[in-house]
Amino acid sequence: MRCLLPSLLLLTFLACGAPSAAADAGAGAKPDFALLDVNAASPSAGKSVSPRDLRGKVSAWYFGHSS
Repeated sequence: MRCLLPSLLLLTFLACGAPSAAADAGAGAKPDFALLDVNAASPSAGKSVSPRDLRGKVSAWYFGHSS
């Protein structure tokens, strides 16, 4: 048990290190697409919206499917 705690602390420390260059390479990449806004309550209803419209802002995209 005495060896387990230092091992876990070391693992946590190593896991929280600086990100590698490979992990950082795609951090700013965004897909290039545009969709029609069909939400009648939205200010952009009926217009095409894209991630490019929200540059510099936090956004979340949900692609739902219903049958």
